[in-house]
Amino acid sequence: MGDLLEGASAWLDAQRLKFMSRTVSYCRGNDSVDVRATIGKTVFEVDSGTASCPWHPNGGVQKEAVPRCIGGRLSDFCFSATQLIASGVFG
Repeated sequence: MGDLLEGASAWLDAQRLKFMSRTVSYCRGNDSVDVRATIGKTVFEVDSGTASCPWHPNGGVQKEAVPRCIGGRLSDFCFSATQLIASGVFG
């Protein structure tokens, strides 16, 4: 019998691909291929350098300063590289 966690991980990955993904175009140079990708997000904050951010390791906000953080959100498109190889366009 194979590794139980490895089998469960493969099953979960197949379920994610089947139910939680959508088709996106992966482009590199003049080549492109459609792949199935799961869309996620990365939320981040960066200290602007003019004041301390509340999450900063030095303990937070200075007495006379208002927190000034630059924040944002990125969309992530997660897919298996094997889709690129299987397409024959990238390999």
